[in-house]
Amino acid sequence: MNFGRDGYLKWVLSFTLCVLIIISPAIADSPTIIKAPTVHLSDEKYSIGSIYVSNLNDVGKIQLVLKFDHTTAVVETIKPNTSVISNIELEIDSYYYDEGSVIYNGGYSAGTVRADLNFPEGASFQNSTPILDVVFRPTNKTGETPLSWEGPIGDAYYLKTGAMIPIKFDYYRDGELVSNGMGAPFPYRGNITAPELVVEPGYTGVGQIYVGDLENISRLHIESSYNFSEIRPNFEINQTFNKYDYSTRGGGGHTMGMMSEDFIFYSNEKISIIEPQAVIDMSMTTREEGYWDIVMGSGCSYTIMNGDGIPVQYPFKTLNDGYVRTIINGDANGDGVVNQADTLHLLKIITGNIPHPSDPILINQSDVHRDGVIDVGDAMFIAQYNVGLRDKWFELITP
Repeated sequence: MNFGRDGYLKWVLSFTLCVLIIISPAIADSPTIIKAPTVHLSDEKYSIGSIYVSNLNDVGKIQLVLKFDHTTAVVETIKPNTSVISNIELEIDSYYYDEGSVIYNGGYSAGTVRADLNFPEGASFQNSTPILDVVFRPTNKTGETPLSWEGPIGDAYYLKTGAMIPIKFDYYRDGELVSNGMGAPFPYRGNITAPELVVEPGYTGVGQIYVGDLENISRLHIESSYNFSEIRPNFEINQTFNKYDYSTRGGGGHTMGMMSEDFIFYSNEKISIIEPQAVIDMSMTTREEGYWDIVMGSGCSYTIMNGDGIPVQYPFKTLNDGYVRTIINGDANGDGVVNQADTLHLLKIITGNIPHPSDPILINQSDVHRDGVIDVGDAMFIAQYNVGLRDKWFELITP
């Protein structure tokens, strides 16, 4: 076929136009992708993993939530990749942490990185552009665990420049943490202790929740649980912090009858509590005889601001549960039950074989006939209780 010069040019232009028409939808429909890194933790030092984005044009904001196993590694900080993208800012709420970028190595959201990235002048990313570096430090646990996106289809979205409606990525690619366990044991520090209260049935006991071994914290979260069907609490807040929030949650299912109290304390300045210090005063009123745990829950955590100004939340190293129990009449030896061992224990006291108790609780529990002294009459009452002749109030049972 013989084309003239003009005919040949027309043919080339027509062919090029056809190709563009064919491939343009493919280019326009390239899926947006966000990809988590694979990170190898080979010693006690830091390891960096980068999050990549592909096929994203004219974006004004990216928010992402990355999940990791906080028993294998902790996240020290996150850094926007300014060496590749100059027009990028990390959004931080340095007080309440309800918005912006936060690292959760402990608490309810343990093992989560939340990052808000803003692009004030808009930005576009094509093939695997690194947008965020995540700095990991290993614990002493070995294993291979996933780095994944929160939720069934991921919790990462973007907003087009000037837009208000978030758009989910088309694809979420998971990563992996691989560690040989050469880091330090985790958690690292901090202790919290609930009170141990012993009260008369129907009366009120007073104690405190203590925290200690904390340095340069800006936020404190305390979660305690107890059986609200049998005990009634009252709380008073220590004024170490500028502000606090308070909420309650009732349990169900296997936690039926349990109530959780959450206290979140905030401070404008860094606070150190090295020696144990009371932060909450508690008073518990019992309704009847019994024993109830005061459980310090997984929500207990503290937050520091790292060197990049990002809030990082950690769990307490030590959680010491407490209890509320009523005085157990007849439990002379304080082992939590009334039996013939208590009768023998009182007889040894009366005959001088063992010292008279100095603990007012044991004195109260031993003096079952309430005459102000411990004598053979108390031993006899307890012996009669153990064979069913007296009730739990040590009154004679009549046929």
